[in-house]
Amino acid sequence: MQTPDKTASAPQPTASASTLRAENVSFAYAAAPVLSNVSIAPRAGEILAIVGPNGSGKSTLLGTLLGALKPTAGTVYLADKPLAAYPPDAIARAIAYVPQRPTVAFGFTVEAVVHMGRWPHRGSIGASGLLGLPGPDDAAAVGYALAACDITHLAHRRFRDLSGGEQQRACLARALAQQSPIMLLDEPMNALDLRHELQLSHLLQSLADSGSAIVLVTHDLRLAGSLARQIALLDHGKLMARGTPSQVLTPEVLEPVYGVKVQNSPTGLTFALPSII
Repeated sequence: MQTPDKTASAPQPTASASTLRAENVSFAYAAAPVLSNVSIAPRAGEILAIVGPNGSGKSTLLGTLLGALKPTAGTVYLADKPLAAYPPDAIARAIAYVPQRPTVAFGFTVEAVVHMGRWPHRGSIGASGLLGLPGPDDAAAVGYALAACDITHLAHRRFRDLSGGEQQRACLARALAQQSPIMLLDEPMNALDLRHELQLSHLLQSLADSGSAIVLVTHDLRLAGSLARQIALLDHGKLMARGTPSQVLTPEVLEPVYGVKVQNSPTGLTFALPSII
């Protein structure tokens, strides 16, 4: 789909050109540094997992990649131009975001929330047209997203009346309906039961196999190891390691960062607190 350029002076990324990268990015809240000189570049067709202890800067890094936070140093690029050069609808056509804590104001239904993901495509042929009314592409995208996230039966329920896991799936569906080639997810498994964790894992892998670039923030190292092609490990705002799961998920890399004993076993990683004397 194509959206008319309402801001002629602003560059408009296309799906094929929507590569995203952060170069030497730092960020601080007031005088407190949170990120320090981090460079990262999610690739199309891959899942990149960002892991690290609490307070290591994972969500902040995601915020800079999304453009919600302006780096205090360094630059985030989208399609080889600074992310800050694009208008919001252009960024949204390239990047979808699933927050850690889903919130929606007012009494919107689930279907209405998922339709919000179609906002960047308003005015497209087949999508939102005259008076901003939904078009056939919008209906198809929303229907697919509801089904993919197993919430079709919740479409007419109010978002605020749902359980935490159901709300999370509605936010996932909203991002999926956006049809952006890059997806950023902040702890998306937190409120999900086992069935829906597995379902989301398969969905993310399917999106990556179709050419999307997926960035997944997670505390679950086992999930990162089984799902991601690349892993970035943060600690105190610094990029401590980046590579394949076999390169990053090792005792030598993880033990200094997490302060626990790590062992590779036939069943996968095992963890134990060091002895306290």
